[in-house]
Amino acid sequence: MIGRKWTKEKCIDALKAFYRNHNRIPKQKELNSRYNLPGSSTITRWCGTLNNAVIMAGYLPRDITTMRFQPFEYTEEEIIRTLVNYRKEYGKFPDPRITEDGMPSEGTIRRRFGTSLRARELAMKYIAYLEIKDEIEKTFKELMLKIPAKILRE
Repeated sequence: MIGRKWTKEKCIDALKAFYRNHNRIPKQKELNSRYNLPGSSTITRWCGTLNNAVIMAGYLPRDITTMRFQPFEYTEEEIIRTLVNYRKEYGKFPDPRITEDGMPSEGTIRRRFGTSLRARELAMKYIAYLEIKDEIEKTFKELMLKIPAKILRE
């Protein structure tokens, strides 16, 4: 966010939120407001290095040598979660012809699902599932409030 006042705690909280949404720690090039993260200079100011910040957030930093020689492989669940998060943020799925930062490549999606259309269909089903789940939980809470406390104690 532009104009945001970052503190050490807010930097660490932002890293934790990124991890919850993407199931991985951010790459150096992802340290920007587009991902709701502080810039690399802000991380350096408050934590010394990105690896220090990652450790402070409770995660293990990337092994740089491993990253160079072994490409990151997405699981099917990670691909679906990434597509769902992208759709929630931008209101559409990513263009399959363009590989964006933090997104699996079209080749990775095809290897896992056969076609990008199949992956998108599954992502839409997952979105529908989440909406139904939220509605069921909301209805359950409303019904629980209508039950007299006396009956619940019995």
